[in-house]
Amino acid sequence: MFSLGSNGGVVALGGETAGPLLGGRVLLDLWRYRSASGWVQLASETARTSDGPAVYDVGSNRLIILGVSDENFQLETQNWVYDPSTNRLARKDAGGRPTLGMRDLTMVYDVESDRAILFTEVGETWAYDVDRNAWTKKT
Repeated sequence: MFSLGSNGGVVALGGETAGPLLGGRVLLDLWRYRSASGWVQLASETARTSDGPAVYDVGSNRLIILGVSDENFQLETQNWVYDPSTNRLARKDAGGRPTLGMRDLTMVYDVESDRAILFTEVGETWAYDVDRNAWTKKT
């Protein structure tokens, strides 16, 4: 679950009905919760990814989602951006993106640099610029 700032509520992306060994399937839809209106499904597009971190970019008012597995539980790095002002979810095949095959990822938004910062389990640090749609490896 991810926050969309003080008035945007919280957003939930995906989940699963059960693990792959139990015949489950990945849920790839996007939902927003606000206390006044409850749960509402967002965006007509559906992300084909789950299990990754996401951050709210306050500078651009967009949610940046990094998915690491597809609807068949296969590892695949995908970059998605949700714009709450237009209710659009779009896949962004960013240049220089990290190749991930890992689960332990942490992503934060750095206000000062206006970048999403990704920390990987192998000690790499990446910065994502949503306006340029580009990843830069920092370490």
